[in-house]
Amino acid sequence: MSDASRSQQEIGPCFDAYLPLDRRRALGTGGDVPERSSGTILFADVSGFTPLMEHLASTLGPQQGAEELTRLLNSLFAPLVGEVHRRGGSIVSFGGDALTCWFPGAAADAARRAAACALAMQRHTGDFGPTATPAGRATLSMHVGIAAGEVRRICDRRPPYGLQDLLAGATVERLARAQSRAAAGQVVVDAATAVFLPSEIQLPLGEGLFALAGAVMAEGVLPPSDSAGPLPALPARQARHWLAEPLYRRLQAGGGVFAAEFRLVTSLFVRFSGLDFEGDPSAGRKLQQYVAQAQQRLARYEGYLSLVSCDDEGGLLHVLFGAPLAHEDDPFRAVGFALEFQEAVRAFPFISAQRCGISSGRVYAGILGSPERCTYTVLGDEVNVSARLVGAAEVGQVLVSERVRRATADHYLYRPLVAVAVKG
Repeated sequence: MSDASRSQQEIGPCFDAYLPLDRRRALGTGGDVPERSSGTILFADVSGFTPLMEHLASTLGPQQGAEELTRLLNSLFAPLVGEVHRRGGSIVSFGGDALTCWFPGAAADAARRAAACALAMQRHTGDFGPTATPAGRATLSMHVGIAAGEVRRICDRRPPYGLQDLLAGATVERLARAQSRAAAGQVVVDAATAVFLPSEIQLPLGEGLFALAGAVMAEGVLPPSDSAGPLPALPARQARHWLAEPLYRRLQAGGGVFAAEFRLVTSLFVRFSGLDFEGDPSAGRKLQQYVAQAQQRLARYEGYLSLVSCDDEGGLLHVLFGAPLAHEDDPFRAVGFALEFQEAVRAFPFISAQRCGISSGRVYAGILGSPERCTYTVLGDEVNVSARLVGAAEVGQVLVSERVRRATADHYLYRPLVAVAVKG
């Protein structure tokens, strides 16, 4: 068995590793995670895996290339997970090769732990260095945003569709602004967070944002938090509710694991807005209703809800067709779901706008993380294209790539649009 296959086996069988650490502790003690709490959010986004993926697939072949990419991914992400947990944080969600982490506690303490974690994570990423690809040398890099304040923690509690944890509110919106300004290798905080950190490690960027100078900040300046004690093991039947049905079925069929692979996937992003997490006490319940509607309709198409997130533009759903379960007509299923869901959302007057972007092609699919915290994820250009399409869509539109249009032209009518330039 290859090292990558062993890595997949080590990560996969423990279903509770798919839960955030604080959620897992709460369930293990019969408690719950509070809906409102204070602390600090850290968002870390790793770049550079897409050209590396193409290089490995072309030089090593699909199977060996996927195994090697898995080894590289998890050799980076395992220490990142460790840095978060070591400082009392939890990884609330993964989004492709990005992490959203939560450090609860008093503002100054939580901000310091998050900042120390971010700089330690940057050092791990820097250890990888440049990697040769047919297009040149690809370098893995990471940009990080940090924001301290109060958040709402929302969880949809409707099995068997899989439970989703997400953070929402004004602090999340501030985080989005900070991370969007972070360049490769930077950790950026806003002014409301900077007040809790030593001034000597801050470099002003303008517009109330500051980059943290990691070379100045020693580990001893921001000591790690005390350990929260041994991690409870959850019964499989309890942890199982946190896995969406397609992923659970695939894991069960593989004895708890399955190999990483390059496969054809149709990626669909849904952007929605209208929820007021600061002013509306019922916003969490409304989001749960909205996500449940998406999950119920996805179940009929056997699609997989990979991510629910909030940012400064509203909310985002990421849906996959073809991973972890594949069908010959996955592009058709994706378009059918998008059109059906565009109509279904009319029943929710609190959703003021919705738009969709769909693309299809070969991506990497596998288990990302460590034995302590992991997720099923997909990475590749087609995921990025669908994200760019939803960003370019107008309210009510479903934008699709040319490959999706060709695959579904016998069933749907399309209106050609003028060319749009998108990032990448």
